[in-house]
Amino acid sequence: MKNSFEIPFNILKIENEGYHIQIQANINDLNCTLLIDTGASKTVLDLNFFNHYISDYSPVQEDRLSVGLGTDSMITHSATIENLKIGEILLTDFQTTLLDLSHVNTSYNKLYLPEIAGVLGGDLLMKHHAIINYYDQKLTLKY
Repeated sequence: MKNSFEIPFNILKIENEGYHIQIQANINDLNCTLLIDTGASKTVLDLNFFNHYISDYSPVQEDRLSVGLGTDSMITHSATIENLKIGEILLTDFQTTLLDLSHVNTSYNKLYLPEIAGVLGGDLLMKHHAIINYYDQKLTLKY
């Protein structure tokens, strides 16, 4: 991993003093928005986004529950994404977890914020040596 690149991101003000970071990505040649979440252990996609836009694949329900993202537990699904592109990184046959993120998107709608297709989590942030620069609003990744 010696090449690096920067991706601009948007900082969204959430209520009084909170902030979320959103980045543009591409899933199976479809432009979408991901929430950068350094507290999320894995990158996950929204089950509703997946079912609506990626009809060629069938998600498989898992026997385990996922904890986090503002809920006690969620039923998880898994799927393989043909391609996930974040900046210059192209991940093919990307194994991902699908969660129902409708509660996040419902909250975003109430705040007039753009919906997300998923969460960019610690697995990819760590693997690609992420540096989040709030001042310049850029995410640096290495590949």
